Formats: sequence, C-alpha cells, structure tokens
Amino acid sequence: MSTDNAPGTGPHHAGQAAILTRAFAEFDAQCSPPHSGQPALVVLAPWLALLSADVEFLAGNASARIGHAAVAAYFDPLLPAIGTVVHELLTISPVVGHPGAWTVRGILRLSRLRDGKAITPIPFADTMFFDPEGRHIAKYEIRFDPAPIGELFAPT
Repeated sequence: MSTDNAPGTGPHHAGQAAILTRAFAEFDAQCSPPHSGQPALVVLAPWLALLSADVEFLAGNASARIGHAAVAAYFDPLLPAIGTVVHELLTISPVVGHPGAWTVRGILRLSRLRDGKAITPIPFADTMFFDPEGRHIAKYEIRFDPAPIGELFAPT
C-alpha cells in the first residue's frame, strides 16, 4: 500500500493516514467472522469509535445515514452472512484543496460464513473527511460495485 506524503498537508497528515489504516483493520478484525447474533452496533463498536458521533455515511447513491446507529444498521443485514473481511488497501491519498479529506482505494475481499467460499473481489474507492480536530472521521463515502455482495446470499 502506498500513502501519499505530499508536503504542506498540515500537522495531522501522518496521524490521519494512520487512523484510516486502523479503521480498515478494525473493521476487518471485527467482521472475520462477526460475533454471531450480535447487532452491528455492538460488533463494529471499535470501528465506530473512529467515526464522529454524528458521522455522515454515504454508500453509493443511497441517502446519507447519520450517526453510529444508522451506520451500523447499514451492516446489520450483511454481518450474518460474512465469514471474513479483508480490505486490501492500495493507496491512501490526501484530497488536494480539502484539508482533512482523503481517498482510499483498494480491493474488498469477502467470504461467506456458511461455506467459506470467497466472493468476487470488489474494487472500492472511499472518500473520508476528518472533523476539524483531525481525530475522527466525520464524513465517510463508500463507492463500489454492489453486485458481488449478492454472492454472500447465493445458494451453495
């Protein structure tokens, strides 16, 4: 994975890149596999702690979800089907002209819980915006092809 170390990006630059890396690692750790029968709000608590309490979460063209509970609800239907989650991070880059904004590109690799079968790898490009203090992700936009997610629920 490469991290853009462009000069002049402010004092939080390295710390924010580390928070983003940690966010993906936390998500993967909590979902490989997720704790059976637990709601996403509980399972994803370590990941959600990296997001601001009033985080704005956008997935594709869907309406924004605001706050930890709304973000967790997005994942509630998915967690029971997931065996493993691995975000292979390819690049983490600051967005030029937007302090505290970052793009993360990578490949999402999922397997099904019921049989361990890997689904089609999913390229993604996320954009994240930090709060003014640079400590929490205040806006999280995910962009990916959702079609392979259906493979989690396909018959064996």
